[in-house]
Amino acid sequence: MKEQACDHCETVLTNWDYRYWGKHFCRKCYDQLFKLDECTICHKQKMIFSELEVPICKKCQLIDKPCIRCHKVEYTPGKVTEEGPVCNSCSKYFREPKKCEVCHKKTIDTSNRTMENKEVKLICTSCYRKTLPICSKCYKQKKAYTFSLDLKKPICKICSIEELRTCKQCNKGFPAGMGRLCRDCSYSNTLNRKTKFVANSLSGYFNDVFIEFSIWLIKRRGVEFTAIHIDKYFPYFLELDKLAQKLNSIPTYKDIVSVFTVAITRKNLLVTLFFEDIDLIKVDKEIKEEHANLDMIERYLAVFEEDILFHKIIKTYSDQLFEKLEQKRTSIRSVRLALTPACKYLEYCTKFGTMSVTQSALEGYLWCYPGQRSALTGFINFLRSKYGVDLNMETIQEVILITPRESHQYLKQKFIDILRGHELVDAKKEMFLRNSIEYLHEVQIPNNIYLSMNMIKRNKNKDAYLHVANQKFFLPTEVTEKLLS
Repeated sequence: MKEQACDHCETVLTNWDYRYWGKHFCRKCYDQLFKLDECTICHKQKMIFSELEVPICKKCQLIDKPCIRCHKVEYTPGKVTEEGPVCNSCSKYFREPKKCEVCHKKTIDTSNRTMENKEVKLICTSCYRKTLPICSKCYKQKKAYTFSLDLKKPICKICSIEELRTCKQCNKGFPAGMGRLCRDCSYSNTLNRKTKFVANSLSGYFNDVFIEFSIWLIKRRGVEFTAIHIDKYFPYFLELDKLAQKLNSIPTYKDIVSVFTVAITRKNLLVTLFFEDIDLIKVDKEIKEEHANLDMIERYLAVFEEDILFHKIIKTYSDQLFEKLEQKRTSIRSVRLALTPACKYLEYCTKFGTMSVTQSALEGYLWCYPGQRSALTGFINFLRSKYGVDLNMETIQEVILITPRESHQYLKQKFIDILRGHELVDAKKEMFLRNSIEYLHEVQIPNNIYLSMNMIKRNKNKDAYLHVANQKFFLPTEVTEKLLS
């Protein structure tokens, strides 16, 4: 950080700094530029800037001058800038941003703070709070003032001295460290402000509906959850309101999925359930399934850019399937199920740095996903007949797991070297995942196999495993942290 210099002589300030209207002065310049004189307003002897035509002390210069940020007239002075005075509340916005030693971000709230181990760090408020313990009474992160009788649970200073307060809104007792309102009243007030703000921005179609939704959500999930998460439903209600104004009526489920897709309605599932509960908008299961399949098909068609061969292939295959749909020889669900392995196989081919379908990639894909053999047959037949590609599924044998060719000691050393190394790039991650399976599970991974990080799943116990070749290969925490970082 740049050292502060005197604005008059430009020497670096070390142990003395006088500030006057946003400028800094060293001791020598202060003695030269500021003289003892009588202030013409308060009539007191003060050190006054000698270049002023009328001698007025620094304090009197601020009388009746509003804060340049919030424009308050009555305030406690916090800072005087070249543009004018700033109140104590607004002064933080005029600080020079400093770099936090932990998150390395420059913020105005970064300052020297004493940590629990007495070490002084230049750290921002956010990072500092993370170092503080959670008070066992008010559940806020604060410095521990004392501990519970078993010396295990920290208690902040306010909760230790005052213990309980009476909520000024509901008159219930609550831990003093929480402030002046209990948790429920605090969340309730926050929720009311948010709800009124959004309801006022909605038309007559949805303003009362949104308020009713917030009440419904409180009953279902509680006031705390509602106050924290209500924000994420604002955009959806705003878009629904625009649609209602366009249609001059409350939209039907078919209107909604035609505009927003089933994926968005699924993302706002609680809103959809609320509409059903109050009989406002009923979900049509047939329409839902149809549009869900159409949404997925559109995603498959958008996987590859239009000028790429694979886009042309998947589009032509899709057109052929839709012809069968029009002839009522198949269903929209079957179209989606046929396109799923076709698109994934083409994506798999790109992992080997080529934009062409090959027998080797086909064998590798079916080694990873043997259950998709039947579903992929139609696409392979399409490629052979339409593009004359020499692909043969009949020669591909069932998956047989074999032991690695390299020695166990060699795989172990390679595994340890990578584990001890620095952060991995994507190409190195695939190599490390392959090495982990070969060393930890003694299973050879063929050269035509590409192991994606998306293959890593977790069970109910949060244990990570690689799901490939119809097998689950469990991975230690150290490995998954390295791979997913």
